[in-house]
Amino acid sequence: MKKVALSLLLVLGLYFLAVPASWAQQQRPLQNPQAPKLYQQCQDRLKKDPKNEEAKELCEEGMRLHREGKQEEGIKAIQEGLTKFK
Repeated sequence: MKKVALSLLLVLGLYFLAVPASWAQQQRPLQNPQAPKLYQQCQDRLKKDPKNEEAKELCEEGMRLHREGKQEEGIKAIQEGLTKFK
């Protein structure tokens, strides 16, 4: 009887340790899909105006920031790059 009770306690203990860990895995913040869309717009405009180095640098900087997890700064940089086009 003691073995059954200890086994049950062990299983329940592992369950209550594993469940919060799995919930934490599921609650990751979603990446903002706006930056890749803006970056694509920037790339499309660069095809028409490839000599616009300032816009290109700002767009690249924005995507770098986005990949580093700084979504808001990345979006602002890309939007600023888009304003450099005529």
